Amino acid sequence: MENTPIHTTPPTLSRTHFLRLIGTGIGLLAIVNSVSGCIKEAIDKPVTTLDFTVNWNQSPYSNLKTKGGYFVEKGVIVAQTQAGAFVAVSAACPDQGNTTLVFQSGNNRFYCPLHQSAFSTEGAVLNGSSSANLKKYTVTVDQATGEVRVRE
Repeated sequence: MENTPIHTTPPTLSRTHFLRLIGTGIGLLAIVNSVSGCIKEAIDKPVTTLDFTVNWNQSPYSNLKTKGGYFVEKGVIVAQTQAGAFVAVSAACPDQGNTTLVFQSGNNRFYCPLHQSAFSTEGAVLNGSSSANLKKYTVTVDQATGEVRVRE
């Protein structure tokens, strides 16, 4: 038995199929350019700094009117010390970052109930398992209006 070659003609590309392939290629290029532009914009965009204002005449901030009162907002714990000073530090315990601190007004310190780490009102480690200080923020208070501003 002898093998006889089968003659085939190369497949033809219809005009419609060709235009569809060209359109798909142009569309992909447009998407790639668009996405790379978004990524560049995100990289070039400046990091915004923390800056917010609350009013102690509104709930849940009203406990800030009292010495020893505090609240947590935007990852920051803001407190009024027994001496009447307003302080703000990062609210997450730096030991693992998964616990929100509380303000212990009697001891004039920030405290982590999970790790038993304690921090001064300046954010410095006083004791416990944490080895990192808290980030401190600037607090300005308008006694007349009750506005409390926290910023980096």
